[in-house]
Order: sequence, then structure tokens, then C-alpha cells
Amino acid sequence: MGAVVIASPLRVGRIRIERPPGDDMRVPDHVLKCVGYVAEFLTSDSSGEDYELEGSGFFIGVPCLTIPDLRFHYFATAAHVVRGLDPERTKIIVNHKNGTRTVITPPEWYFHDDPSVDAAVMPYINRPAFDTMYVGTELFLSSEKMKERMIGIGDDVFFPGLFQFAPGTKQNHPILRHGNIAMLPETQIQMDAGFAHVYLVEARSIGGISGSPVFTRETVSLETRGADTEKGLIIGIGNKFHLLGMARSHWDLNERDINSYSGVQDRPRGVNMGIAAVTPAGAILEILNQAGPALARAEAERKHREDISPGFDGVE
Repeated sequence: MGAVVIASPLRVGRIRIERPPGDDMRVPDHVLKCVGYVAEFLTSDSSGEDYELEGSGFFIGVPCLTIPDLRFHYFATAAHVVRGLDPERTKIIVNHKNGTRTVITPPEWYFHDDPSVDAAVMPYINRPAFDTMYVGTELFLSSEKMKERMIGIGDDVFFPGLFQFAPGTKQNHPILRHGNIAMLPETQIQMDAGFAHVYLVEARSIGGISGSPVFTRETVSLETRGADTEKGLIIGIGNKFHLLGMARSHWDLNERDINSYSGVQDRPRGVNMGIAAVTPAGAILEILNQAGPALARAEAERKHREDISPGFDGVE
């Protein structure tokens, strides 16, 4: 864990913190594997198929309630990305273990009962050939978990997703953006389509990032006492991270209004303000627990238990 010692400049007690094995401050490479691209099919010929990349999304693993080690798999993205596409041509582009890409056709989309929640979730079968990893719902942050882990304003965030100018040639190659939590509004704030409950992060979200998973790290603090009894405070960033939510949108402002208190959002001619909106992870979890997906999981569990139940020996 990296650390900064804050203490009296006159008498500072010197300490040393050894970095534990595996405590790597860099974002693990496997984080990139939880991302897929949302695309719209264009045309095909003898050499292949053409797609227009529209946004990002990420894979989710929901634990089975009654069968250990069994997961139900979903792909989540921003609702506005899905609703802007032809349903018959919407595809999910994922990496294949043979070094190429492959395509998932969405069977159906689940949306939140509250239309202000900009998220959509679809079930899919996690094929062994997919070179992907899922985000377990155990990593989803709720307001209560954020308080328990003391996660809040100023904590680091990072989010992998589509960079439309360099999406990758043979495989998806997501870009990684960094920032920090800037605001956790207690009430809904005004967005393009009305008011919504979102978190705000200071980061330059860009087109294509919508639907990306937004992770945050825990900030660790520890009071210590040096050799001269002077107190110090160690502040560092831990290697544990959680899902804060999903990238939704950002604000653009006309350059002439950049220093005005009454500026109006201007997407066509705007300058990115560096503030992005994030759909809370709890809202995505609410979609997964709505009647549609929850009943589908319950039925799948019932059938699976029947399949693995032992039969009776005997002659009928």
C-alpha cells in the first residue's frame, strides 16, 4: 500500500510500511476482461461482418441461492445505448480465447421499473470459449456498504470501456479512465431526460464509455506514533475495489460559457466539463432482483436441482 505521512514538520517520527505481496497499486489487467462492446450490425459479405460500435457494457455474475458455485450471467449497459438501436441488429461483441472476437445476440433486455434509471440488463450463457470475466454482485456497493467501508468523496475511481478511435483490431481493447468521486447527491439531480439519482465523478467521460463499469478503491487511514511520540496520519489507497456503478453521461458546456455560473449544456459545440454521472450499482442490482430476472433464476434453479437429484432404483 502506498502511503503519505502527515505530521509536524519539526518533529516527524520515521516509520516504514512494507508492501504486502500482491498489493499492487496498478489496476489488474483482468479488470479489462469484464467489458464488452454494444454494437449494431451493418452488413456482411464473404470476408466477414461489419458492426457500428455504440457503447460499453460489462458482465455480471449473480450467485445461485441454493446451489454453491453456480452463477447466473448477465450483461449490463446503459439503457439509452440499447434504446437507440434497432433491436434486431443489436449485438454484444466479446473476446474469444482464440484471439478473435465473437458475437452475442441479446435474448431480451430488462429495464428498471423507474424510467429515470439509465441501465439495461440481459441474460446470456457464459460459453467456455469467451475470454471474459464477470463482476460478482458481492462487489456491488450500496449506500450502507459505502458507509461501512468509509468510501466517499475523493476516493479514486477507474472505469474500462470503449475508445471509439482505437477499439482494437482483432480483439476488443478497452481503454481505462481514472478519476475520483466528486459528489454523492442525497436527492435526484437534473439530467438530459429529467431528474435521476446519480453519483458524480471527476473524470473525462467520452462517447463510447456509456455503460462502462465504474470501480472505486477503498482509502485506508491509520493513526500512528513515531519515536518522538509525535502523532502522524498514514493515508493510502488499498488494493480492494468495488463497483460504484455504471457510466451514464457527462456534461458539455459551450466554450464561451466555461466561466459563467449560468451556462447551458451544449453537446454539439460543448467542452467536456470533466464531470461524469454514474448510475449507482444498487440500481442495477434492483433490476436483477425484479420479478422477471428473479423468477427466471428461480425456475432455472428448480430445473437444475431436478436434473442432479438421484433417482430411485427399482422396477416399475
